[in-house]
Amino acid sequence: MPSPTVIEIPDNGGPVAVIADLHLRSYFWLGSNPLQFHGLEDRLLQEHVDALIVPGDLSDTFGPSLEDALAYLTRYVSADRIYVVPGNHDYYSGRLDGENRLRDLVHASGSWFAQKTELRHRSDRFLCATLWTDFDLLGDQEAAKNFARRFMRDFDMISIEVLGHVWLDPDQVLPRRIVPVTPEDIIAVHREHRAWLEEKLATPHFAGNGRTFVVTHHGPHPSAAGPIDGLTPAFHSDLTEVLERSDIETWFFGHSHRRLSCTLAGTRIQNISIGYPDEDHGDDEDDLAEVCFIAAAPNTQSSNEMRELPADRQALEQDFEYALRCSETGVPVLVNKLAPETRAFLRHVLRGCASPIVPEGDAYYATDVIVALGQPRPGSE
Repeated sequence: MPSPTVIEIPDNGGPVAVIADLHLRSYFWLGSNPLQFHGLEDRLLQEHVDALIVPGDLSDTFGPSLEDALAYLTRYVSADRIYVVPGNHDYYSGRLDGENRLRDLVHASGSWFAQKTELRHRSDRFLCATLWTDFDLLGDQEAAKNFARRFMRDFDMISIEVLGHVWLDPDQVLPRRIVPVTPEDIIAVHREHRAWLEEKLATPHFAGNGRTFVVTHHGPHPSAAGPIDGLTPAFHSDLTEVLERSDIETWFFGHSHRRLSCTLAGTRIQNISIGYPDEDHGDDEDDLAEVCFIAAAPNTQSSNEMRELPADRQALEQDFEYALRCSETGVPVLVNKLAPETRAFLRHVLRGCASPIVPEGDAYYATDVIVALGQPRPGSE
């Protein structure tokens, strides 16, 4: 059965979590628990998330290991709240053009397959696709393709069906054959996914001024890639044009296992990879427990009283500017720095939303405050 292209996430007042590259088979071999190992287990259990989106590399190969990985996640989130976007490893021992087998395996577990799918939660939309890459990041596509073919297992582990294959004798052509994928195959799928994503981004938001998040396996820009080398074009494309003409709150991605982030054209680009158990992560990398959880958008069905903004416009504007500065610098909004009326308003509007844990006291995520305070003011057009 085909997957729906738009899925409504049931609203139980919880946040949405986005976690990539669990590579669970690698941890199972060591008898280790990756969510516990990386400080995410307690947070997942405490938050009661409405959805867990996994953008790729849930396990290391297609088949039983992927089934085991999905079963493992149900310790923390019920199967019907798990949304899987495949990564390159999820195609290992499988076929790039055999996505229906991946979909059926995920559906059989009771979870959702979210390839080229729009997920909706309250007034938020999450546009999900693997994305793949164009190998053109450094401007020499041929060199990048050759480098990737030499050093990446994708080109040994993923297959594709071709309609014909010419042998040494040009008259001897097989009607179809299963062969390893090529970089050209990857580029073709990348173009398809990018076209889908651009079409979705150009479509008016179902909630008007709601937030848009993009969730992919591969990266959209080198600024969040870390050190650049010959293999980087296999992990990241440069989608500056897409970012500049779109209104995206955050673009989440995995694949590189470098938990880095940047802000470009008003969009936060955030890596949310767990990665392999033996990988080192530097002090410059982000804390996964702080960046993987997205507080639910304010409930648009709240009462008029709860939606009414404070009357002190000067204080309101000052608090709004403070939240903007916090968003730009990636720090939370401290409650004790807000005007009393703003505090009371946010207590109602952001009730049930996830909050960051900081030593300075109570706090909100800056994007939640911006959304809440950005509502039309009483008497304004």
